[in-house]
Amino acid sequence: MGKYDMPSTLGDQKCSEEKRNKDFRTRSGRAKVRKYANRQAFQDRRKPWTTTNGATCNPNHFDNAVDDPTFSISSESNTSRTELKNCTIQAGEPSLWLSGSSVWTEDQLKNGIDELLSNQEASSVHIKTILASTEQSRNWCELPSSCYNAAILYASMTSNIAMLRFYLQRGASPKAADAEQRTALHYAASSSAAAAADCIISLREYGAEINPWDKLGIATPLICAAAAGNADAVKVLLHAGADVNAGLADPKYPDSSTPLVWAVRARSVTCAIHLLEAGAAVNSPQAYSEAPIHVAATQGDTDLMELLLQKKADIRVLFGRERMSALHLAAERGNSGCIHLLLNAKADCNTVNFRGQTPLHLATLSQSVESVAALLEAGARHDICDNELKSPLHSAIIKTSRSTDIVHLLITAGADINRRDNFGCTPLHLAAINENSKAATVLVQAGADLSAKTKGGVSALDFLVRRTPDVLATIPRRLDSAVIVADHDPLDPDCELHLDFNVIVPGGDQQRVGETGFLITLVAAGQRHILQHPIIRAFLHLKWFKIRSLFIVSLLFHAAFVFSLSANILSIYVVHRNRNCSVTNNQQPPLNNESDVMWDSTHCLYPQWPLWLQDAFKYLNLAFGALSLGKEFFQLLQTPSEYVRSSENYIQCFLIVGVVAINLPKNLNHGDWQQHMAAIIIVVAWMELMMHVGRFPVFGLYVQMFTTVAANIAKFLTAYMSLIIGFSLGLSVLYPETESLARLPYSLVTTVVMMTGELEYSKYFYDDYSPTYPITTLVVFLAFLLFIVVVLMNLLVGLAVSDIQGLRKSAGLDRLVRQTRLIARMESIVFSPWLNQLPCWFDTRARKFIQRKILVVPPTHHRVYTVRPNDPRDNRFPPDIKDNILKILLAKPHKQSYRELHRNNTNQSSPLTEELFDELIQNVHRLCHNCVSQIVLMNSSVENRLSKLENQWISTKKQLDTLIGMLTEKSSLSGPTTSGQQQNANSPGLSSHNF
Repeated sequence: MGKYDMPSTLGDQKCSEEKRNKDFRTRSGRAKVRKYANRQAFQDRRKPWTTTNGATCNPNHFDNAVDDPTFSISSESNTSRTELKNCTIQAGEPSLWLSGSSVWTEDQLKNGIDELLSNQEASSVHIKTILASTEQSRNWCELPSSCYNAAILYASMTSNIAMLRFYLQRGASPKAADAEQRTALHYAASSSAAAAADCIISLREYGAEINPWDKLGIATPLICAAAAGNADAVKVLLHAGADVNAGLADPKYPDSSTPLVWAVRARSVTCAIHLLEAGAAVNSPQAYSEAPIHVAATQGDTDLMELLLQKKADIRVLFGRERMSALHLAAERGNSGCIHLLLNAKADCNTVNFRGQTPLHLATLSQSVESVAALLEAGARHDICDNELKSPLHSAIIKTSRSTDIVHLLITAGADINRRDNFGCTPLHLAAINENSKAATVLVQAGADLSAKTKGGVSALDFLVRRTPDVLATIPRRLDSAVIVADHDPLDPDCELHLDFNVIVPGGDQQRVGETGFLITLVAAGQRHILQHPIIRAFLHLKWFKIRSLFIVSLLFHAAFVFSLSANILSIYVVHRNRNCSVTNNQQPPLNNESDVMWDSTHCLYPQWPLWLQDAFKYLNLAFGALSLGKEFFQLLQTPSEYVRSSENYIQCFLIVGVVAINLPKNLNHGDWQQHMAAIIIVVAWMELMMHVGRFPVFGLYVQMFTTVAANIAKFLTAYMSLIIGFSLGLSVLYPETESLARLPYSLVTTVVMMTGELEYSKYFYDDYSPTYPITTLVVFLAFLLFIVVVLMNLLVGLAVSDIQGLRKSAGLDRLVRQTRLIARMESIVFSPWLNQLPCWFDTRARKFIQRKILVVPPTHHRVYTVRPNDPRDNRFPPDIKDNILKILLAKPHKQSYRELHRNNTNQSSPLTEELFDELIQNVHRLCHNCVSQIVLMNSSVENRLSKLENQWISTKKQLDTLIGMLTEKSSLSGPTTSGQQQNANSPGLSSHNF
């Protein structure tokens, strides 16, 4: 009987089946399965397979499966391998499906079987009941022959060797396939049950093809076995001659992967070893295809990675459109173990992918501190930027889980903390935008530039103020770190301190942009109070002495312009008009020669000027006007946005227009409008000069008082203008015949004059202007006196006094703000990039000399400034600045030596207030007083003790003298005997001993 012949009788079939399956009926063992990430959802979708007795085969009885610790979530299927506890799979039971990295899920294969059963006449439910039955002799024979293919697929899928042999013996085709051309060998190889290998052997015995592809060209049976991680099935298929490199650069199946790739994807080291021993290729000849080393790096499987590297896997090969190397993939997932293996294999840690990212970029994005440390130790460059100009430090701050540790590593390695990306953002910008306060604090302490602006003009400090205001407390501590003890302790008279102003000028491009960017940013961001820090005050003090010469030159230029403008206006509209008026009154024709000009000077209201002097004033005024026009145009080109926001620039432009208007040719008759303009221009010019003088720190407070009080009074009068107009109209009605009150413009001016106290009561009530309506006039005048003169004017005076008092309280801070703005204004001119466009005749060396001269922190070398806070002869800084600098040191913790404070600057040191400093001084004085008092008390005690000892000695001496006298008398009475002599000889010794 051939292998495809049907058995003669059912009894022969049973005997043959029992003989063949004698060992399989008693076989039991553990099986490994893979679960879906969402197992409950999968169980809801799964169709139950009902047995003959009505029991349902539900996979819930496998809930006691315990995750295998050697398996982690796969990148392909998002599943994990599990191991069943106390569960055996008997022949004839549905096999537990392994859907981890399998090519097809259990549902997909079941759907393929359902499609075959849907075309049958018999009920699919009845057929499934037969297939799920374990009683082969009574139920399996009831299956129609047209359903044998479905039975073969089902038996292969469930690894039911008894059912598979039963239907093969009844003539079922071993090449049975579903609509997707997935054969029984595919179904059997897709299971990881222990009997799957026996099913494959049985199918091969009946002639199953060993290397069939499915319809879509996804997998062969060997690929399915490798994907299921079934080492026995892989070994059987390889022994049967399966193509170990199926899908390797095959043009028929471009989207397929090799069995080795699927084995690595399944994390099966045993399968990978079998495949490699059979000659599986570890490298693909097709460019940018997925190699096994890519999968191992993605999954972080160090065992497989080590195995592949031993088999000479190419670590340089790139994968996919993004051109990712194995090191890129390992860094992207934060797989530090694979990174170490690849680096030991000499992988290039600075190669870039399609986006220009290095493995260090991807490691920082994955927030893996171990991976970043390994790459930096291997020599990864932290200065390489991607296509968006982002450095690894930018990437480290995007996420917030472990960004602080990574930022520390990169800064320690020397990463540029002020590198800008394609949008002009520095790492500090990104930290503030992501509200990562810890990373922002680290960056600020490391010296990040707070004045750095994006392309939209937003500074890093602006983002900190709006997003992470808690980081602002780090700025004073950063400034405190600029004070370094160079020699002796702070309280020592010879104490020497070093001031490092690099905390204010963090960048090295001050030769290009100046040094006041940080200070101006503080003012613009509303943090002007930080300007009172001693380090900033010391910096401004030094900066002012370096830049004040330029300011004096600017002030002299404006003064010369105003003087020339005033002289020109006087010569045209006063001297010339007075001369014409004098000639007209004397009926004399105009004289031409200069000697005759002064003939009628006694009749002129103004002394006559020579014509050459008038022309000199005119041309001088035009020259200064042209220079002012060039200066304004230069400022407009340099900072257009700031220029249009400054009111002083509009005043300057008005003066330039006025210069042109008043210098019309002499042969034209000057209209009245020129006379009006000349009067206004000369007033505005001198007011502008006052504003320039107010920029000087000495006079700034007084000019600010004037401008502040004037602005507030203008608001005040605007609010009460209706009241003033009402009284002026009322007085106009009551005095219709009085010229100063009858006409509205004049009545309003007269009312304002009366507000100042010029009431002229007798004039309006008793002189020529006696009121027509005396009672009403008296009432209105009295109301004007009370509401306007008394109430309103006292309010004005009180407002002015209040403003002045407020300005005096904030005078120090306001002076610092004015000084900062003035220095920044002068720096913007000196360091303007437009100066580089000047003609070659402009001496470049002189310009660079001026730029270097005004710098406090040279860009070419590190410079510190020395100060002796306890030495009165040191006059580099004012005494108050030196005292405040000393307070900074005294406020630091005293557990360390002062020389180490600048190296180990703590973040938790609180600022020392004036009260605490005074208390500290009092404690020192109290301690000294106590020490002196103790010394005085000790001296007094010693003196008292010595006095007592002296008295005791005197008393003892008297007793001794008395005793000696008594002994002498006794010896003289006893006579000269031997014993007496001996006694006399021993008496002094006895008395001496007693003493």
